[in-house]
Amino acid sequence: MMSKNKGDRRDQDRGQVVVGGTDETISIRPSPPSGYDSPNPHSNTGHGCGFVKMGGTTMMMMIMLMMMMMIAVKGQVYFRGDCPITPIIKDFDWERYLGRWFEQERYFVGHQEVGRCWSGIYIKDYKTGNISTKAYFWDILLNRPTVLTGDVTVTRPYSAPNFLTYTLHGMPVQEYHYQVLATDYDSWTLEYACVPQPIGHTRLVWILTRSPHPPYHVIGEAKTTLISLGIDVKFLEKEDTSCYKHY
Repeated sequence: MMSKNKGDRRDQDRGQVVVGGTDETISIRPSPPSGYDSPNPHSNTGHGCGFVKMGGTTMMMMIMLMMMMMIAVKGQVYFRGDCPITPIIKDFDWERYLGRWFEQERYFVGHQEVGRCWSGIYIKDYKTGNISTKAYFWDILLNRPTVLTGDVTVTRPYSAPNFLTYTLHGMPVQEYHYQVLATDYDSWTLEYACVPQPIGHTRLVWILTRSPHPPYHVIGEAKTTLISLGIDVKFLEKEDTSCYKHY
């Protein structure tokens, strides 16, 4: 587990965090906006509105993009040195990993500040073998549920099947690299990313669960696994899960 030295600092109000030492690392797995559609065409949010669909060139989309750009540099967790070597899951089982995961805790992720109650579904097209994702969240600008779509490819399918690339539909930024750090498939998963910077690197960590409101021991097991892998859990922030019931 990483320790904080005298050179570490955290600005107030979710400001930047800089950590001394040359510890672990991550890549990135955001979910910015793009094509939107509902998992159920007849679904209702409980507030008289279904999932919003937005065109790739709409003004709202551009506003969201500008917001993401402005907040992306704030609150990031910085570490000195290079991204560390992370574990390869040789027997990673995509069939078991498919389905829905609900976000519970994470490091600060700038682009996710536009929404609350994030969750994602991994979907496989059995005709082509391709894997896609749908990221659901409550949009704080539109005050309604929204879904973003993207594609997932395995970066090194034979040597490192848990290293992934996420490509978003209709966004200027083309792709993000992240990995499944560890998972039990049935209750929790840890997704992780490390982004090299001009000096040092930033890390992203997510704890996701199959249940929108998991029992305490599930989160405890996930955090224990993070600690065993040398990931500092003190930078994790509990996410809002109150609006999962609306979608």
